[in-house]
Amino acid sequence: MPRLPLTEPELLFSSQAPRSWSGFLERPVIAEQGLLLAGDDASVVGVDGATGRAIYTLHVPLEATDAYAGLPMPWNDGRALVPVYQKDASLKVYDVSPAGAIGLVDAPGAEEEARGNDMRIFGSDGSCKLFLMPLARASDDHYLVSWLYRQVRFYRTECRSFARGLRWGSEEAMLATTSNVVLGVTVPVRGTDDRGTLVARSIEDGQVLWSLGARSRTVAGAGAGMFFVLDRSARVAEDAARKIARDEELLEALAEEPALMGEALDSLLRSLLAQRPVRAPSRIVALDAATGIVRWEAQVPGDVVSIAGPGGGMLAVVGVAGTAAHLHRFDAETGAARGASSLGAGWPGSPFDPWSGRLSFELWSTEMPAIVAVDEHAIAWSSPEALFVERLEEPFTRLWRWTLPAPCRAFRPRVLDRVLNEPSISVGDGRIYLRDGWSLWGIGERR
Repeated sequence: MPRLPLTEPELLFSSQAPRSWSGFLERPVIAEQGLLLAGDDASVVGVDGATGRAIYTLHVPLEATDAYAGLPMPWNDGRALVPVYQKDASLKVYDVSPAGAIGLVDAPGAEEEARGNDMRIFGSDGSCKLFLMPLARASDDHYLVSWLYRQVRFYRTECRSFARGLRWGSEEAMLATTSNVVLGVTVPVRGTDDRGTLVARSIEDGQVLWSLGARSRTVAGAGAGMFFVLDRSARVAEDAARKIARDEELLEALAEEPALMGEALDSLLRSLLAQRPVRAPSRIVALDAATGIVRWEAQVPGDVVSIAGPGGGMLAVVGVAGTAAHLHRFDAETGAARGASSLGAGWPGSPFDPWSGRLSFELWSTEMPAIVAVDEHAIAWSSPEALFVERLEEPFTRLWRWTLPAPCRAFRPRVLDRVLNEPSISVGDGRIYLRDGWSLWGIGERR
């Protein structure tokens, strides 16, 4: 569990960092020896967490003109696993020593390709379209690796080891894991309402444990033997129903005034929607990881833009109703509400707001508050301008505020779900690391 500084931190270092291939790979990874940073040229840099100095730089030999390293994963004895995709050439996972030396190498998809099955590693297209999901630990000496090609064409998850290769594989993209269950999602069917299916499998043998329709549901994380899911179905359904009613009223208005067009027509459309605001709450659902049974559910007014935890026995959720944001706390075991603190007003309205200039939840959510970390005593959250830490339990006192040197905001690492927001900020033991473009900052307690 991360430990947040409870007093205002000081700047420990500011250093240059390699630029990541994409925003969803920008998050610093905290390891035993410091930090691991993914680069855009099939490289990974190990960084001292106290000084920001590079410990080593790993350069994988290039086999293609376009290549990148996925998020590294701390492994055993200070080692790390580094996934690397080289366009139309290879997908490999490297076992890297604490000094940056490459040891064992594994090739996901190799067994299926040998059988003549297309793993979409060789796409033969104009640009790099394969996206690597974050690696995850499995049982024994196995790990989980997952990738997708062009988001809606091919999903794959494999449980593998360096010694034995493929244990099992499935046609889902990995979203979250517990100690013995992995939850993934199948490919949505383009041009239909089928947005895929959430599928839970045993990590041990890959057997399906349960499944659930993925439409309007976003897997937000896992912990305490549960998967936490954001369910927006009621708000989406209410929005669809009011648009149908709006269209009926619009036809009546056009019958009375056929020449209605331009700005006047747009204003009428917005006012008709405003007469029927979306009032349904968002739902947070905790599913038993092994059975899929609902352990608890809770309602949050408005739209949810960030979820984190459990930490300190709490699940933290940012909800935005109108232009006001609140940080809600829920008991991670029971779902009981433990109070909420205000994050202020004046935030941009969601795309459900007819007067909002944001047509996409993906673009809107990046302007919203995002939870960085939750520990036993405090919650850290970020706006586009500053980082804040406040107490986990009542009174929800704000402990400090720190102005960000840069936006430090990236896509959520899981590229499938563009509803929830996550900054490229990581928390270790009393230290916080921020990354943006070519820069890396460390703040916290000086030892």
